[in-house]
Amino acid sequence: KPSNLLLDRDGVVWVTDFGLARHEDHEAITNTGDIVGTLRYMAPEQFNGQVDPRSDVCSLGLTLFELLALRPAFPETRHGPLIQQKTTESPPRLRTINPAIPRDLETITMKACALAPEDRYQSAYELAADLRRFLEDRPIHARRASVAERLTRWARRNPLIASLVGLTVTLLFTVATVFAVLNHRAELALEQVGKEKKQAELERQNTEVQRKAAVENARLAGLESDRAETNLQLAVKAFEEI
Repeated sequence: KPSNLLLDRDGVVWVTDFGLARHEDHEAITNTGDIVGTLRYMAPEQFNGQVDPRSDVCSLGLTLFELLALRPAFPETRHGPLIQQKTTESPPRLRTINPAIPRDLETITMKACALAPEDRYQSAYELAADLRRFLEDRPIHARRASVAERLTRWARRNPLIASLVGLTVTLLFTVATVFAVLNHRAELALEQVGKEKKQAELERQNTEVQRKAAVENARLAGLESDRAETNLQLAVKAFEEI
């Protein structure tokens, strides 16, 4: 619990008061069914006389909760209501108290002080490992990070390589964009040439139609001229005979 943690001038945390501590291979110092410890920081199963390393993980989680929120996870002071809260309710989400708390740190804390032992970290080592991942800005095991998050974290841990990769990707994107623009312009030019060719073909066909019409008109005019000449000759012959 927080009152058993002392912080010295060098930033080192000292754990005090081992009155209830025992080695896991030794007999307990209390009788079965005894409730010992500070109620606010005890794991829910301890009220039923059950305890294992996950109970200590819960106490660590509740302590971390208070260090982050600057208030207890269960602020109730009366024993009866406090026990009722701890055995039936989960602590409030940290970010509802302080939105500035990082989401991963909230996830680690809430997992550590989960109501059911099976939902917590199964050992203090697992809790410490996830806290270390958070400090190193790596994905934590308590929450599966998305691909974007993993890439962002990797970039923050490897800024030089990330810069080179980013520069390479930018150059490739620029080249691809230039080629795309040129290709689009080429397609537009080909499309314009196709339209002009089609228009020229239509004009050629119209000219051919007009030429054929002119030839046909000339032929018809020639026939009319021949017919008129024949009629004139017939008329002259008839006139001579008369």
